[in-house]
Amino acid sequence: MALEYLIYHSHALFPAGEAALAPILSCCMRNNARDGITGLLFRDGSVLVQYLEGPTDALDALQDRLARDKRHRDMAILVRASLAARRVDVPMGYVDGAGTDLAQTLGAAPEIDALIGFMVAGLGPAAALEQRA
Repeated sequence: MALEYLIYHSHALFPAGEAALAPILSCCMRNNARDGITGLLFRDGSVLVQYLEGPTDALDALQDRLARDKRHRDMAILVRASLAARRVDVPMGYVDGAGTDLAQTLGAAPEIDALIGFMVAGLGPAAALEQRA
């Protein structure tokens, strides 16, 4: 099974905060686990950056669903490429980027590992958000 990763950014059209985010993350975790996808979602204000990895067919289907999703706009694929081994082991991790500067962090080291390292460093388990909502 060929693995790929995908990174995109977009602008959220749903409010920030756990009440709006918990059901979205819950749905993502369920669907990603079903489809063999793992990933991380970063949000700072209205800016979303998402890293996703999984089987090529599953990523194709997810990319199509994301492009039609009315909860965000201006989706732009930053990179999509093959992947030798998974880098993330959760169906959907969440990073609250309030007060962080993703662009500054990546400016020093724009490689994919820098992005993932940045996101994992701030990783908050999506399941915790779901339980508190």
